[in-house]
Amino acid sequence: MEALENFIIHKLVQEVIFNNNNLDFSSTYKKLKPKEKERFHETILENKLSSNFIKYIKNKECSNRICKSFYEKCRLQASRFQIHSFQVIKEIHEINSLFINEGLTPIYLKGIALQKEYDDISLRPMVDVDILFKKEELLRAYEILHKKNFLSSDEKQYLNKNNINHFCKRFYHIHIVTKNNISIELHYRVTRNNDFINCPISQSFFNDFQSIDYYYEKINIPSIENIIIHALCHFSINTSFKKLLRTLVDIKSISANHKIQWQEIILKYDDIKIRKGISLALELISLNQGTIQNLDRTRLMLKEYFPEEKLVQEAQHKLYDVSRTISAESFSDRLKDPKNLKALPGILFPSKKLLMYRYKILKPDYKSYIRYYKDQLSKIPLVLNSKQKSGSDSHLNPLNSWLNKN
Repeated sequence: MEALENFIIHKLVQEVIFNNNNLDFSSTYKKLKPKEKERFHETILENKLSSNFIKYIKNKECSNRICKSFYEKCRLQASRFQIHSFQVIKEIHEINSLFINEGLTPIYLKGIALQKEYDDISLRPMVDVDILFKKEELLRAYEILHKKNFLSSDEKQYLNKNNINHFCKRFYHIHIVTKNNISIELHYRVTRNNDFINCPISQSFFNDFQSIDYYYEKINIPSIENIIIHALCHFSINTSFKKLLRTLVDIKSISANHKIQWQEIILKYDDIKIRKGISLALELISLNQGTIQNLDRTRLMLKEYFPEEKLVQEAQHKLYDVSRTISAESFSDRLKDPKNLKALPGILFPSKKLLMYRYKILKPDYKSYIRYYKDQLSKIPLVLNSKQKSGSDSHLNPLNSWLNKN
């Protein structure tokens, strides 16, 4: 029964995204049980698909058949996205000028790079602004924003030439917030440190980028191939599909504007994990009614990088999971994998630098340690609740094992 309910919800979401007319949306939606409707509503909102949903419903002229409270939530969320997008555009114009005037070369990633593939900017909401710099430029970019008084008053300057290298060994970006409450992530690499000791794709982003007109200002973004690869690797490797149904919309929009050679995309980088991550993402998009040209042929030619059906189903489960994400730094998570036992002392007895980076402070004191332990202890009920719901980690380990197996 649960499998059938999931199938129906998946079909409704797929219809909203791809509008393939394979489903009578109104009648199917009407037949949903209350809990099923709640799950469908949550899936749309948590995946930031409200703008796409409203556009679809208006085109189908069936807004009067949708739960009024849900429709209002979608309308409000979509309105916030549109306002936020305009704020981001203004912010990028200002921040880009600061960087260019200081001789830096910022490359804008993810949502900013993808916006040009959409006719309506509200259809591509952005949580934050991701900017890639060469490692030697990272600290300068961070210092410039502080020096120019561009950031929120809560942002303390805790990074400097003495600790930036240590910071970069642990993290792949610096998170900051501007005065206008826009989140910015300053990257020096594209992939996470936990996934790759050395990022296998970042150098290509520095060598192969394009300058575009971004609402009457020139900015740099990756090549279209690297935009696609980054989107798919973020989808499958960086986030494990969690609340990223909008990636299906991104690939749909890119495919409508460009002729993509998927075999070339998979083979662009030699790294096996990157190739597997892209292949897994393509299988999942196809499973959800997305069109991937010549996928059967590509799968046959590059079968060593494509997953078994059961792994695609594992990924499908994660894609539609809207439960709260639990930090990978919780005690429970550290104990799940034997290789993390070596890091356990550092979690139980955090260094001053760890507290400095976590809480953006220059001099950690006893209050910092109290705050840290409170944060860790607060995660325990979430971990236990998550284990009760899932029963095990079966939706996580098989995917990671397959991706990391050479």
